[in-house]
Amino acid sequence: MPGFLKNLDPTQYEMEAVIGNYMFKESVKCGLSSCHSPHNKGFIIKASNGRITNIGHICGKTHFNVDFDSSVKSFLRAVEERDNREIIQAFKNRIPILRKEFSDLKDRSKGIRWAINCTKTFSTPAGVPKSILSILEKAKKSSNGSLTIDRQMTDEEVELALEQQNRIPNPDSEDDDPLPVMYTEEIVGRLDGIDILDEGAKFRKILVHDLERGVSELEQVDEDLLSYKDLRSWAKWISEFEAKQNELMRLLGAANRFFVRSNLEQLTQFMSEPNDLKKLRGAINSID
Repeated sequence: MPGFLKNLDPTQYEMEAVIGNYMFKESVKCGLSSCHSPHNKGFIIKASNGRITNIGHICGKTHFNVDFDSSVKSFLRAVEERDNREIIQAFKNRIPILRKEFSDLKDRSKGIRWAINCTKTFSTPAGVPKSILSILEKAKKSSNGSLTIDRQMTDEEVELALEQQNRIPNPDSEDDDPLPVMYTEEIVGRLDGIDILDEGAKFRKILVHDLERGVSELEQVDEDLLSYKDLRSWAKWISEFEAKQNELMRLLGAANRFFVRSNLEQLTQFMSEPNDLKKLRGAINSID
């Protein structure tokens, strides 16, 4: 490095600025004549005589005090600003491809527009019978989307239940049927992907109000004119972009598991009224 000095006397020269940093696997000696201690990470400084050397953080604070800390902060801030500008520039180069990906996600068969419409159908009384909404609410509260009915227990099941409760019927009773009427909850199906009914609103929140809006705003930004705070904010948004894309794909996967004819046909067993059954079948038919 031009101007580099391995033996700078800190008593003779002041530090002008921190101009670089380093981190090595193998230790290097401090460039100050009064130190030369080995270390693995430190800073490159420029002295008042124009010469350059390397020092560790402890030496910097010991010999240059507040000036060193201030210079380090300024240097690291400048590095962060540079890195964030590069992050923004690289992301902006991807925008044409991202717009195509957004369009495909929304408009393809079984895509986001389809998922939003299906979710709306199966979340309102305009789409399905009110009784189905209640059944879906109950299934959402189960751990795995279970569909259940209350079934009258057989005599054998009642006797077993009474034994477990230490309530054994009196065999001398004159009652022809001393057993009480009891009911049990029986699982008759399971709805795959039912969480989409609660999470469907995330499609618009993530894609429209976050990703698409953010891309449009960032496209108009001149990163060279952004403040340190705004650079950090946009870099953070970009760092979270892929995770939000993955969340959209997870939601779309759930929608493609739930809005399947064979999955939804399980709901027909709960319909006793012809008009309600007709309405439910109309909703199921609308998913194709």
